[in-house]
Amino acid sequence: DFPVAWICALPVEMAAAEALLDERLPDLPAKPHDSNTYVFGTIHHHRIVIACLPAGVYGTTSAANLATEVRTSFPSLRFGLMVGVGGGVRHAGVQLGDVVVSRPSREYGGGIQYDYGKAVAGGEWEHTGMLNKPPTVLLTAISRLQAAHLQKPNRVSDIAAEVLAAKPDMGPTFGRPTISDGTLTDNSKSCQLHYGLIASGNRVVKDEKLRDEIAHRFGILCFEMEAAGLMDNFPCLVVRGICDYADSQKNKNWQGYASLTAAAYTKELLTVIPSHSVMETPAAISYAECKYGTDTCRAEPSFDEAFLSRITSYDHERTHQRISRKRLVGTTQWFLDHPDFRAWFLDREYPCLWCSGKIGSGKSIIAATVIEEARIKLSPHDRPTVFFYCDEQYASDPALLLSSFIRQITELLINRPQKVPYDSQKLLQRYFGSEREVPDMGDLEDILSSLYSSAPDAIYVVDGLDALEEKDARRLLTYFRLSFGNPRFKATGSQLLIFSREYLVGGPNIATYFPSIPQISTARNVMPDIRIYIEESIADRMMLKRLTDNNELIDEMKFTLLARSSGMFLWVYLQVESIWYTCATESEIRSALASLPTDLEETYYRCVKRINFHDPRALRALVWARFCARPLHFEELREAVAFDVDDKVWDSSKIPGGDFILGWCANLVVLDSVDCCARFAHPSVCQYLDGGFKGIPPSFPHSTRSGNQICARLCLTYLSFADFHLQLDRTTDEIAKFNVRSKDLLPKGLPGLRIIKGLLPSWLKRKHSILLRPRPIRTVSVPLAARYRFLGYARRHWTTHTKYLEVGEPLWEPFTRLAMTMNESWELHPWKADGRSHMLQLRAMFEWTVKKHHLPLFSLALLSPDHARMVCNRPLAGELLPALHYVCKQGYNDMIPRLLHYCDITQTDLQGFTPLHYAVERGNLHGVKLLIAQTIRALKSPRTVEELLFLASSKGHAEIIQVLIDHGAPLEAQNSKSQTSLIVAAASGHTSAVEVLIRKGANVEATDTMGDTARLYALQSCHWDVVGLFL
Repeated sequence: DFPVAWICALPVEMAAAEALLDERLPDLPAKPHDSNTYVFGTIHHHRIVIACLPAGVYGTTSAANLATEVRTSFPSLRFGLMVGVGGGVRHAGVQLGDVVVSRPSREYGGGIQYDYGKAVAGGEWEHTGMLNKPPTVLLTAISRLQAAHLQKPNRVSDIAAEVLAAKPDMGPTFGRPTISDGTLTDNSKSCQLHYGLIASGNRVVKDEKLRDEIAHRFGILCFEMEAAGLMDNFPCLVVRGICDYADSQKNKNWQGYASLTAAAYTKELLTVIPSHSVMETPAAISYAECKYGTDTCRAEPSFDEAFLSRITSYDHERTHQRISRKRLVGTTQWFLDHPDFRAWFLDREYPCLWCSGKIGSGKSIIAATVIEEARIKLSPHDRPTVFFYCDEQYASDPALLLSSFIRQITELLINRPQKVPYDSQKLLQRYFGSEREVPDMGDLEDILSSLYSSAPDAIYVVDGLDALEEKDARRLLTYFRLSFGNPRFKATGSQLLIFSREYLVGGPNIATYFPSIPQISTARNVMPDIRIYIEESIADRMMLKRLTDNNELIDEMKFTLLARSSGMFLWVYLQVESIWYTCATESEIRSALASLPTDLEETYYRCVKRINFHDPRALRALVWARFCARPLHFEELREAVAFDVDDKVWDSSKIPGGDFILGWCANLVVLDSVDCCARFAHPSVCQYLDGGFKGIPPSFPHSTRSGNQICARLCLTYLSFADFHLQLDRTTDEIAKFNVRSKDLLPKGLPGLRIIKGLLPSWLKRKHSILLRPRPIRTVSVPLAARYRFLGYARRHWTTHTKYLEVGEPLWEPFTRLAMTMNESWELHPWKADGRSHMLQLRAMFEWTVKKHHLPLFSLALLSPDHARMVCNRPLAGELLPALHYVCKQGYNDMIPRLLHYCDITQTDLQGFTPLHYAVERGNLHGVKLLIAQTIRALKSPRTVEELLFLASSKGHAEIIQVLIDHGAPLEAQNSKSQTSLIVAAASGHTSAVEVLIRKGANVEATDTMGDTARLYALQSCHWDVVGLFL
């Protein structure tokens, strides 16, 4: 049972530690798979295990691995002590032989990893993240020791002298060295102690200029190479004896003495820590699970299902299986045999390939075929396949695509015997750990880039890129171009295969971003496959309903459909369905074949004309198919169309037959034979319905908002049925009325009511918020799903559809009562409280509504001002940001005014960012205008406005730069490299930002430390539009 781990990087450090032990304990047998050698002993009743890095293997990664093994072998560990030598910063007053102890500052946890960051505009290196601070028991001991040293000198030199006197053989190595002229140093000189930041990295610092720059920027006292590997996943304190000045004059003369002074301080520290305080400290083995910093755990984290779900819950494999099973035997082989595909797939002649085709030309089926071919022909470890099917209705978010790629690669890496790479672990745990930051698109791109090299020969398949919005598609294509290289050169790493229409939304095509990319078109190539599809489709339909016994007419039908198909399977499908549903005679069949629509738009128009929109069930079926949160099982859809918002009880006799629903929707809605869910025949049906094309009646909702409002009313109506006993249809005393004026409490029939109200004092006329109390109910268990098929969907997705609910509409009261209903067996709420108290329930609801941008529920969660003030400045559950920071980062501007009443606008997060910083960084002009005046008044710091101007200039947010200057941002302020905001903007090529800065009077001749102007930066980076502004 060893609660304290003493970690050393060098054998000389381990020897010093062993010499300081009060008692040396017997060795213990090593555990399986643990190759370390340990020394056991005690200091001041503390049982200590001493471990050292393998000889010649240094750095943060090695330290992280050692910490993981020590923590696993000794589960009773409470904290660690990283004790050894380091390089001091002379101008900070640190001398050879002194001791530097890591202590947190306002911005950092006691240490920083100076070589962890990213390049930003203007040639700056932006440090990202921080390391965890030491545990409380150690910080308390430091304070106690500092107080004692104010009264009498520290005992470091005395302890070191006592060891050397007791063990004279240690003198040559651990004694105080001679000075440069050969004379002995003053052994009586007291060792000085310094508390502050320690810089850690994977490379030895021998460059005086680099040392001084980092030290000046962060206030560093000492440089070393191991602490960053421990501090983020292992609760520890870093103690360093100074053996050099981190410059070109590095030598080992002072290593022994510096190791001894560091060990002596550590022993003195342990004497002021009570044993019971150590044992009350949480075990270190769980530390990585509860104490992630912004950079996250350095040892390999637990990549369990919960972790992977935080990356994304999108089931890419299920989508693939659904699509791949639709492939008919004998089809798509032409693509696998195509010389361009074989050159890309087998010979790796180029990194990128593009398959283009019309809507409904079978591109998704081809993509599924390629994925299956890769799985069969290629090793999943050597050349794994990563894929995503874009879908306009359910998967059109570029962040979802990147998240899916990240999850797939992560799953691949954790199933390999090798550990997940160190840098990738940091990013994964930072953004998907139990305490995490919210990743934006840029963060997701960084994460995927870090994983890219871990699976260097992977095949990436993206289907349906044209389903994305124009700006999203452009950004992804730009990212892919940078990741996969020039398509004209032979592939040397991972490869990309894109499926899309010829032109994306907005006009560009893939070749715009990948010049000379090999292109395979489905046009003409798919005609043999369409012939097979026509044969199979008509054979299937004839088995269900024999349309005619005239085989010649059937052959004529096949020939005509093939000739008119224009390479579109979707067009063929809709014509076959239409003929089978509308034609009863051979004459009608021939007439239909003679008047086939020429394209998909005309086909959709004819389908819409067949729909009877006067039947509310047909309209509801289309609405559910278009706006459901997930595809409805066909039995769910049958129930969903069987009731109206005026119904009070469930009537199963109103459930229509399945064939009627398909008939009502004129085959635009189909039953998927793979999962029995109802879907549109093709995602392009959404485009037709949303676009307001001819034939769409005014009764069909033409916006996401109106469509979800209909679905919300239907979900609330269903859950209000008396069958379920949720009491949503009645008023109870437990539900408070909100924003009540005291004058409104007077009886309505009181004589002289108007006069009395006018005489009331002003304080009685103000609104008084009343606490909204969650409403526990007792009811029977959830009914059987087999009896109420729509109930599961309504329970889980009423919150999805009520995002657009409006206050005052008829179903607002049931919505409020449902939001406040507490019943664990029903699982009505997606938010999970830590307990059953009202306050915990409201806090969970508040945090969920902020993260999901659910304004109606958000307004309910803020009905208690006292509660709102209690929770709004705390980090949201599962995130590292408080509410106001979060909404500013996400651009939820409609929440900002409400939160300003309760949140501390000056609060900074772990990056030192206020909410306004996030609004500026994201280019959120409206958010900046909401926050800037109040933030500047509250902070009263001109430095903050300078930081914001540099941030806006580096991002190129011209309008925000204008606002900041109007609020006093100094144009000639300089960063650590003496760069002005104009230089930063010009170096990044932000033309509009440079234009604004020049117009506002920025000095175009200002230079940085190297003497470079903004014009020279733009010229060096070939930003010709920017250069032109200086001419």
